[in-house]
Amino acid sequence: MNRKCILTLLIGLLSLNLWVPRAGAELRYEVISCGTFGRNASYPSGLNNLGEVACYSYGTPHLFFWDGSLHNIDIPNRLFAIAYDLNDLSEIVGCYYYANRQNHGFIWRDGSLTDLGVPPAGKDCYATAINNQSEVTGYADNHAFRWKDGVLSMLEGLDSNHDSRGRDINDKGQILGVIRGTFPFSYRTFIWKNGTARYLEPLPGCYLCIGNRINNMGDVIGIAFNSRDDGPSGERIVLWKDGVPTDLGISCGNTMDYNYDINDLGEIVGRIRFNYRSLISIPMLYRNETWMNLNDMILPGSGWTVIAPIRINNHSQIAATGVDQQRNYHALLLNPIYITKIDIRPNEEPNVINLKSKGKVAVAVFASEDFRIKDLDYSTVMLAGASSIAHELDDVDGDGTQEMVFRFKTTDLQLLPETTSLTLTGTTFNGTKVQGSDSVRIVGAK
Repeated sequence: MNRKCILTLLIGLLSLNLWVPRAGAELRYEVISCGTFGRNASYPSGLNNLGEVACYSYGTPHLFFWDGSLHNIDIPNRLFAIAYDLNDLSEIVGCYYYANRQNHGFIWRDGSLTDLGVPPAGKDCYATAINNQSEVTGYADNHAFRWKDGVLSMLEGLDSNHDSRGRDINDKGQILGVIRGTFPFSYRTFIWKNGTARYLEPLPGCYLCIGNRINNMGDVIGIAFNSRDDGPSGERIVLWKDGVPTDLGISCGNTMDYNYDINDLGEIVGRIRFNYRSLISIPMLYRNETWMNLNDMILPGSGWTVIAPIRINNHSQIAATGVDQQRNYHALLLNPIYITKIDIRPNEEPNVINLKSKGKVAVAVFASEDFRIKDLDYSTVMLAGASSIAHELDDVDGDGTQEMVFRFKTTDLQLLPETTSLTLTGTTFNGTKVQGSDSVRIVGAK
């Protein structure tokens, strides 16, 4: 392994705005395995805003779909198949081939398969992305296309003398793609819509810029190379906003790992590898202008190590490949959860609850930079099996910031004499879980 590359990466990470746990709430992730459908391993390839995951396996190539349970995607007589993307209509796109080794792009919906057809030159077709209007992009005969209303057409306005690829399509119909340049290994990234391609400005000093995903704001995440060798500064992670590139500060070896994703919140996932041949990688999440190691954010006891996050949706759910202690590789869904600070019976210590009391128990919930109180759906808040009966804002710790104080009937709480801590739970309006715990001392037991 290149020692200079490792040193450069470590210095780069130390110089970034790295995640430091703050008082209040911390964003963490709980892990759900999507299973393997009886195969040796599974890998994710798509994630929608419903938390559904498209998966595939190698060895005996197989596609399946996870929505809390597994569903087979059957393509009869195919030798190989892979899925690339999944929309909110649970439509999956990808490609497969038969014995003649010709690749066919497809859409899978409601258990049935639609072949995208044979391109003009009769060569391979790859469907790489689908939006929520069921428009598809990809490449066929080595040229970017759009498939809409059953018709596959090559993108107009591109130089047909150079290979091009459609890489992603957003709900506005903007297609993100790349086209090969005049010189070897040179590519330009474009955003295409209605017959016009707008080329993104390259990162200064970089000879190769490749966009990977585009969100509904038109923001693009991708990579740029400023070195033609496998050196420690070969790759930069780049964010384009309004076509202008910003270096996000990560520099490492020439990984050629394009699989970064961005959601409409501007959150980014991907992995950092030391160099192209390295088996060591760091799964990263970028949010609030801060890079975070995803494995530092996994709730304790999950039994999983995240290897490669590949998709993030607009609810901050992440599809990733993970490995367990037995070295089994599974497609994973990472569900966000806010671990928030709470104070039972604010400004009292210890937090005594009298089982004979007919009064109320107050619980203060603290906000943070990650978690805003106004995002919490108060109707979902529970403590020891009881719903709150009232809530109000109050600065319980005198720091000038108001906390939300919930009140519960003591007689509604499901408590045991030996209970030593209680956990408050709830969800935000977008469905993200919230929980916090505090110690208690129970008195008044019969």
